Amino acid sequence: MTIVGPLTSIVLGGIFMLLWQLLQHASRPLGSMLMYVGGINLSLGVFNLIPGFPLDGGRVLRSFLWWRSRSQERATLWASRAGQVVAYGFIAIGILEVFSGGLINGIWLVFIGWFLDNAATASYRQMAAQSLLAGHTVGEIMGRSCSAIPANTPLSLVVEQHILAEGRRCLPVMQDGAFIGLLTVHGIKEFRREEWGHRTAREAMIPRSRLRTIYPSAGLSEALEQMAEDGVNQLPVLQDGEFVGLLTRENIATFLKLKSELKA
Repeated sequence: MTIVGPLTSIVLGGIFMLLWQLLQHASRPLGSMLMYVGGINLSLGVFNLIPGFPLDGGRVLRSFLWWRSRSQERATLWASRAGQVVAYGFIAIGILEVFSGGLINGIWLVFIGWFLDNAATASYRQMAAQSLLAGHTVGEIMGRSCSAIPANTPLSLVVEQHILAEGRRCLPVMQDGAFIGLLTVHGIKEFRREEWGHRTAREAMIPRSRLRTIYPSAGLSEALEQMAEDGVNQLPVLQDGEFVGLLTRENIATFLKLKSELKA
């Protein structure tokens, strides 16, 4: 499936170039347009077929290596390394181009190489993290000793007793024993310092209705994806509608670091 995209671009490019050959004498503007569109499609297709992950050609290479080794992690590692080799090649050619007088083209090639190198490294790290998280659930690493605060707690008290004293950046807010929202440092900063004495946690919290929550039985990979999608650093964990813990990016990072060090 991966190779379909680049091949489609190449086929379309070939069709446009053929039309250019046939129609260039009939209409110069039309011929110029066909040549331009054909060249763009051919260039795009050939570029994406370069065997460097995460380009389409690199994904094809990874599929082949995966088929040979039966290991997704090893296949992604070697495909990512191939991507880095391609990236370094672009950077080297770009530097030579700069010293040869082609400043703009050289800078573009260096930029493309830098982008490919970062993309290859990030892709492997993401896959490695997913591999380490596989088979583990939110309930295994979530924070269970989260001290909840009453909804009517003044923000000044929250800052003094919880955020500064305990180093907490977010706290569950409860009312009549029910979880109603999450208070974060960002929410507190929405109010001026002079207001903290008479503003309450309820006023500054993110209401439960606006929160993305997760279950203890959910996979850690799923939780990390949710955090990335929503751009948040924590997820309240609910069981049968009741708050049972808090999962943070720090929890996941610590887990990944320890598991990687222990090779567990």
